[in-house]
Amino acid sequence: MKNKPSAPIGNQNARIHGYYSKILDKNDKRNVKEAMTVNGLDDEINLSRAKIKTLVETDPANFRLFFQASAALARLLRTRRFLAPVPLF
Repeated sequence: MKNKPSAPIGNQNARIHGYYSKILDKNDKRNVKEAMTVNGLDDEINLSRAKIKTLVETDPANFRLFFQASAALARLLRTRRFLAPVPLF
């Protein structure tokens, strides 16, 4: 059985020409690249809060997206609490 041809190691085609490259502007692409360096949930939680605030300011009638973003933020907060529980005393 022959192996299927695949991209060489280090190939960036998926990142540069992939699905999301068509809908992301330069600023979004820069933000994604920067987000790839984040280790930990605190930055993700802060980013989610900021995006929810922006959403409320720019599109307050988009309840579905607001609830989805809020649910994602709640999951991040639960995960952070699970990973680093607060001491009782």
